[in-house]
Amino acid sequence: MPLPSESMTPPSANPKISTWQRTAMLMGIWLVPGFLQCVQELTWSHTRGGGEARIGFILLYFLPLWLPWAAFTPLVLALARRFSFQRTPRLAFLLTHVVACVGFGLLHLVLIGLFKITFPPRDSVPTELWPWLVRMLWSLHSQAEVLAYFGVVAVGHALSALRASREREVRALKLEGQLAEARLAVLQGQLRPHFLFNTLNSIDVMMKSDVKGASDMLHRLSGLLRRTLRSEAPTHSLREELEHLRCYIDIESVRFSDRLEVSFEVEEASLPLDVPTFILQPLVENSISHGILPYAERGTVVVRAKCSDDRLEIEIEDDGVGVVAKITEGIGIGNTRVSLNELYGDDHSFTVEPRTGRGTVVSISLPRRTADQSRPEFRDE
Repeated sequence: MPLPSESMTPPSANPKISTWQRTAMLMGIWLVPGFLQCVQELTWSHTRGGGEARIGFILLYFLPLWLPWAAFTPLVLALARRFSFQRTPRLAFLLTHVVACVGFGLLHLVLIGLFKITFPPRDSVPTELWPWLVRMLWSLHSQAEVLAYFGVVAVGHALSALRASREREVRALKLEGQLAEARLAVLQGQLRPHFLFNTLNSIDVMMKSDVKGASDMLHRLSGLLRRTLRSEAPTHSLREELEHLRCYIDIESVRFSDRLEVSFEVEEASLPLDVPTFILQPLVENSISHGILPYAERGTVVVRAKCSDDRLEIEIEDDGVGVVAKITEGIGIGNTRVSLNELYGDDHSFTVEPRTGRGTVVSISLPRRTADQSRPEFRDE
């Protein structure tokens, strides 16, 4: 069976197009309107009885007239990315592209005018640049310049949307692979052989004195296994995450009832909010394993969650031995950091700091996003 990262590898990106290939492609595209203009001129010339004799001249004269737009296109595409319809205020978007359209259109007409004046057609009446330019501005040619500019802008927006869609697909595949790896890491971290052995040993001992308690503990263990194996989405509600954490804490509380106390301070409004799957259990396990158990006295872990207008704030605080000078990122901290970076990018914070007095505080700040609210109620029993 392949590893999750191997079976869910995103498809490789298309090979990069070289500068020469891109230039040739742009020139080929902008030869099309020149070719259409050649057809128009040939048709018009043929109606006057001289079309066949003028074919070579017309092709050489009119075919390259739109090639300057091959040089303009990268600039227009860059402008379309910088002032996109989605990110730019409507008025600024409109003014920017209207000014750019007029500028590029005028520059193209000036280049055409200079070409026509320098290489005048046969039997044509000599003309000057400015009168010719004014005449072109009042002709259909100016409308063609507008169509050319906004056609490039539209193509640029379509390419950006396609690129964003592909990036989302690759990101989704990457998240799926990392979620599968996280599920395995959680199983390895919380259900490693000695954890299972100690839990089952506790159940065996309880069977002699508290059959109901042992049955309940076994039920919690099976529920923890089912939740771990059945979770597919990279995120779910805080309510569901706390229910999963409850299963784990109940098992640990039976094993360390005289040394461990876990409490919850969770705002009701935060329960429907979206959090990464399996984000709390590895961190609470770190607090118990590395904070509480090495400490000689009874320890406490507090899980807090509250929300503001646009943020969800989560804290896991313990009064154990505290953090060392240099924190080694194992399964809990390492997987949490990777998961947060992949899901939220720079729009999150994650810190592990010493608690005032003694212990450790893990703080997570996430954007406020509502998950599915049809979840079982979380109860701090």
